[in-house]
Amino acid sequence: MRPYAVFLAISAVTAFGTACAYTLNLVYQIRTAGLGPLQLVLVGTVLEAVYLLAQLPSGRLADLRGRRPAVLLGVWLTGAGTVLQGVAPTFAAILAGTALWGVGAACFDGAFEAWAADEFGEDRVGAVLTRGAQTGQASTVLGMLAGIGLATQALWLPVVVGGAAWLALAVFLSLAMRELHFRPTPPEQGDLTGLRTARRSPVLLALAGATLFVALGREGYDRLSQNHLLDAAPPAGSAVVWLGALAVAGTLAAIPLTEVLRRRTAGQPLPRLGRLLVWLQAVQVAATAGFALTGQFATAAAAFLLVGVLRSAADPLWTTWLIKQTSPASRATVLSAVGTVGALGEIAGGPPVGWIGQRFSVARALLTCALLAVPAVALLSAAVTRQDADERKVQV
Repeated sequence: MRPYAVFLAISAVTAFGTACAYTLNLVYQIRTAGLGPLQLVLVGTVLEAVYLLAQLPSGRLADLRGRRPAVLLGVWLTGAGTVLQGVAPTFAAILAGTALWGVGAACFDGAFEAWAADEFGEDRVGAVLTRGAQTGQASTVLGMLAGIGLATQALWLPVVVGGAAWLALAVFLSLAMRELHFRPTPPEQGDLTGLRTARRSPVLLALAGATLFVALGREGYDRLSQNHLLDAAPPAGSAVVWLGALAVAGTLAAIPLTEVLRRRTAGQPLPRLGRLLVWLQAVQVAATAGFALTGQFATAAAAFLLVGVLRSAADPLWTTWLIKQTSPASRATVLSAVGTVGALGEIAGGPPVGWIGQRFSVARALLTCALLAVPAVALLSAAVTRQDADERKVQV
């Protein structure tokens, strides 16, 4: 099968499976498994700790043995871990399933983008990634609707069905995914090349620093935002339905914004892409603070939607910028290294934010998440300044 069709299939099915399983997963963990605020954050911390430990080995696997084996392993493990979480609503089973999911995510992340860069070339990969993001957003809506419908019957059902979608994708990829342009890195050069690339690039270092500060606040936000909405005088009716409706609305809103950003950045120099990211991150920080400070459901819902829309639209721009800073020989390793920085940030930031939510209030914990992400705006601005200077040197 043609790589572009496989790429879109991966984008669609992973988005569908993730949305189906995890849109209301926190409601499942709160209401069926009985997890409290600290336990909710600890589940996320386990995810990030496992992800951290697996990142560099999985990146090395992708650079030395191929992107395809890493992607396949990641899809299998993600599906298995997700199904396990749904079939056993206990804290221990959810932790075990989350650990499998974390290893799978580490194998998949970076390797998938590196495979796309190899197969489509650096000139096309930005547009391809953005198109994949749009495909994923559309599939996310379908996954959310499926998850909402299944959750009205039983909260565990969408988790299991979402995991099964990942497992079905693994079977499909075993037959259809090819790797035509991969060139293995010599074993003695793999890790050193990636580390030297990161260390010698001020832009990459600034992006890694920005990733760290975004991650410090992201874990707590992701684990506690639905809890905050549940506390903010929600409308009458099933929480499953209106939380799902919010998620669907946010994804639908992200699709046209992603298209606008794709057109604005197509063929443009990297500093322009970077400036867009600076603004997107700054508005995300403000929206997160607004979300934390309001107790009105309508205002909280609007801020929640805004954070989700901006994050979804910004993700392909982050990935494109990172890819443009790497060479094929070390691409997966560098992307994994940046992912490791993000995992470290989530591990470091998650438990303290969870403790604040347990000891004081969820609102204060979410405000802390916004404050932790503020330095990322400055670091992104520094990366833009350096990228602009590098571009001018090339022109001279």
